Amino acid sequence: TATLDGQSATVPVTVTNATLNANGLTITVPPLTLAAGLTGQLAAQGHYSDGSSRDVTADVNWVSDSPLVATVGLHTGLVTAVTPGTTTITGTLDGQNATIAVTVSNALMTGVIIEPISPLAAGTTAQFKATATLSNLTTMDVSAQANWQSSAPGTLSITSGGLATGVAPGNATVSINVQGFTASQSVTVSNAVLTSLVISSTSNLNVLNLARTITFTATGHYSDGSTQDVTSSAVWRMNGGLLTLGLGNTYVLVALVGSTSFQAELNGITSNILVYPGLL
Repeated sequence: TATLDGQSATVPVTVTNATLNANGLTITVPPLTLAAGLTGQLAAQGHYSDGSSRDVTADVNWVSDSPLVATVGLHTGLVTAVTPGTTTITGTLDGQNATIAVTVSNALMTGVIIEPISPLAAGTTAQFKATATLSNLTTMDVSAQANWQSSAPGTLSITSGGLATGVAPGNATVSINVQGFTASQSVTVSNAVLTSLVISSTSNLNVLNLARTITFTATGHYSDGSTQDVTSSAVWRMNGGLLTLGLGNTYVLVALVGSTSFQAELNGITSNILVYPGLL
């Protein structure tokens, strides 16, 4: 039970005796290539004997084979590139292991930009993305390393990870600093009202453990004719129950029989329903 200003809300919690399957620990990000001094976030999913899956990133013990090349937070999975080279990072949970390769290049940052977003409706959120250009002509997502700031927090607030919330109609400027490189982007917060909500997804099947990794997107359609990615603002449900999406708005589904339905809701508007059939 949570209580605030005399108001309370409750949520049921069920504890099961499910155990982690053999080979049931999966790292859900591809092998990392980082420039020295930059960071990358690992993520892991656990697949359990009752058919459920959940994000277990914070439960895993993460260890780097070569900390001189790249270090990793023991329970955060945050990788920091140190010097050029390669290393293997191992995640361990309940006796199960999973590994990922990390390469640290000798490239240097040459600049950074903030990718623009559409006007943001008041009361909704949007994830900003900062992209660095490197001396080897590649680019890298540095959103997690950026120091995010809003010129008008009363109009648009922003977290340390770049998640912005439209507070009230108006204009604001979002700025960042990454290793001394700066960038800014203007943002408009509108008073548009949500009129419909459409969800879509893509999926990849891991044939070894018969698990689907599903990536969801929720698109809001507003009264001013605009559309907005509202994936992070929506409330998600699976078979009618609340669902928390993992890193990158993903969910790992292990369902051999029967079908599984997904739906989203925002501001009293419900979306279409997506149905995934069982694998058998």
